[in-house]
Amino acid sequence: MDDKIKYLTQLDYAQKNKSNYYMEVLSSQLIELLEKDISLQDMFQQLHLQNEKIIMNLSIDLTADAVPLHSHSFYEIIFVLDGKVDYLIGSRSYVLQGGDVVIIPPDIPHQPLISESLSNPYKRYSLWIDTSYLEDVLKKYPDAGLALQESNANQKYLIRTHEHISRNLRTHFEAIYHESCELRPGWKLCIATETLNLVVQMGRIYHNNEALEHIGTNDSMMDNIFAYINTHLSEKITLDSVANYFHISKSKISHMFQQQIGISFYQYIIQIRLLSAKTAITQGLSLTEACHRYGFSEYSSFYRLFKKEYGISPKEYFSLQQQLKR
Repeated sequence: MDDKIKYLTQLDYAQKNKSNYYMEVLSSQLIELLEKDISLQDMFQQLHLQNEKIIMNLSIDLTADAVPLHSHSFYEIIFVLDGKVDYLIGSRSYVLQGGDVVIIPPDIPHQPLISESLSNPYKRYSLWIDTSYLEDVLKKYPDAGLALQESNANQKYLIRTHEHISRNLRTHFEAIYHESCELRPGWKLCIATETLNLVVQMGRIYHNNEALEHIGTNDSMMDNIFAYINTHLSEKITLDSVANYFHISKSKISHMFQQQIGISFYQYIIQIRLLSAKTAITQGLSLTEACHRYGFSEYSSFYRLFKKEYGISPKEYFSLQQQLKR
């Protein structure tokens, strides 16, 4: 637990007053989660942005183990400042570069695929937006959410556009970041205004056909394998069955997973199944149904793997979700 506290105090909020603000606001919830030994990569998912509807972070990664495969219950919008990195979203991978905007809808598994240390750090703004907050706004102004609708319906997660448009989008991220660091009077309203303006501008890019289609998208064997796994989660998936389906060797598949993701074929399947089951539990599916729907033959193995991954049992996770909703 001491290591987790140390990690939290080192989170990049840019200025100490912002760090103190969030630690004070979230302290009781964080301590409760820490005592349950919930894993760090899952911690902020549990908070559901209860206290702040919009949170901005500036993050920098250099190594492969920085961000594991994960999903969360809110929208995440990323602006890439520097670094060139492969990024897995759902069953598709992208090559991101500076100036790109990535829209990650709720419950979509995603991860930067950093197979080795980067010469240029992967540096980005990450904007987290509470789903219910956005839904309330878009009820009044439905056409403002075109970019979010496109990302959900058509799996258009990447916006790469012309340099002058990209610079315009960056100004909104910078304004949100500076407001969240300085905490001057009225900062929450400024953040809300800038965020909604950003969402509108992204929608106009789609409306005006200013997004560069397919650029930055990988069309690889790995993407096909990801898609195959995602559509067969309820079934038994083995290295043999996937190798036979795609007519490639088992060693080739194992090598691709280890090289591109840094984990084994079977580790990836376990992670994607656990993420899918966790999302289903959050949405109200029973523990037993979630277990069997996503390919776990026995509840005992589901229980063991879930607790190992998230530091909390499926039942405890379900209870925590109910508590947060209340």
